[in-house]
Amino acid sequence: MTNFWRVVVLFIIIFAAYNAYADPPKVDVPEPVVVEEKFDVKTADRSVVRITNLKGEFVATGFYAGNDTIVTNYHVVEGNEHMLVWNEYKQVALGTVKYTDQKQDVATMTLSNNKLNLKAVTFSTDRPARGETVYMVGAPAGLDWSLSIGYVMRKPGTWEVKDMVVGLVSMAGTGGSSGSPIFDHKGHVIGVTSMMFRIGDGLMYIPNHMFVKKIELEPAE
Repeated sequence: MTNFWRVVVLFIIIFAAYNAYADPPKVDVPEPVVVEEKFDVKTADRSVVRITNLKGEFVATGFYAGNDTIVTNYHVVEGNEHMLVWNEYKQVALGTVKYTDQKQDVATMTLSNNKLNLKAVTFSTDRPARGETVYMVGAPAGLDWSLSIGYVMRKPGTWEVKDMVVGLVSMAGTGGSSGSPIFDHKGHVIGVTSMMFRIGDGLMYIPNHMFVKKIELEPAE
């Protein structure tokens, strides 16, 4: 073999070795798409329920927290062991009162034969900021699945008049709004509506941290 061909063969060997051990070409990997969470009224509607007495007479509102559990106010279920729970399609299930907190005005019911196809809410772990936009879906004056929009007027704190922890929102509401969920701009629930502050001035709500850990949402092992 002549020197020329020896050089050619050596060049081919070196070229092959270089490509075998060279870094692989960089591939541009697109950034993962982050879906922004935001309040959606149609999704919220699937979580909200109407609560009546056993005669089907309107009482107030509640919402589904998962594990066959409905959250509402103590004053909604007071004096009752069972109530009827309705979804937006007028399907009904029996609710049995389970947890009550008269001081904080929170109660839960457990659904029997639950076929309401409700969507469990997600509870916010953040304390809402003053001025933050919030939403409520409920039944003010018996007008089921009505939407109200407002903002946080006062962050949750002790209300000395009744020695209970409440937040205050500027939002329209009247009889029937009790037990309605208050959603933040991400569609997460920040608390449960309790009472009107004064007519036309706003609604008080019970913040999550006052009841979520007490209502046993996880299924028993």
